[in-house]
Amino acid sequence: MVALPDIADLQNSTAVERQARRALRGQATTKRAVYMAVGSACLMAAVGVWGFQPGAGDAAMQLIKLLVSAVLLITGMIFVSGLRDRAGPPELHVDPLNRQVRVVEFDGAGRARIAAAHDFDGLSDLDLQGGVLTAHDRKGKKLFDVRVNNPDVVEALRAAL
Repeated sequence: MVALPDIADLQNSTAVERQARRALRGQATTKRAVYMAVGSACLMAAVGVWGFQPGAGDAAMQLIKLLVSAVLLITGMIFVSGLRDRAGPPELHVDPLNRQVRVVEFDGAGRARIAAAHDFDGLSDLDLQGGVLTAHDRKGKKLFDVRVNNPDVVEALRAAL
């Protein structure tokens, strides 16, 4: 039987889920801090390039500074604009104790939530091709498609199933 809980009422109570939420929250915070620091540094450097005047009449140097400044400005804006979009691709969490596979999705604020939880017994077909794990239930209905980049997850699935 496949467990398809109501997402709004899903309670995350196991220790594995609590540890996963803490780890994901820490990763999102670190990534956000790095983006903010690199973006701010690039934006300040784009303005700071114009603080040093090597020669008053050197037109080639002014053109080079303009190009460097534009590249730094664009790079800084890319990093800073990435702060708003914190939703990432869904992740797959394998819980061998409860014999479940959970699909974890991220909302726009970067918070992780469990989108679906499926019992191992309810999965009839698991297919891993091209780095994408596809699961089907006993009726042949596709339950999820998740990109799997981590070989540890693949090994955990093989060991659990």
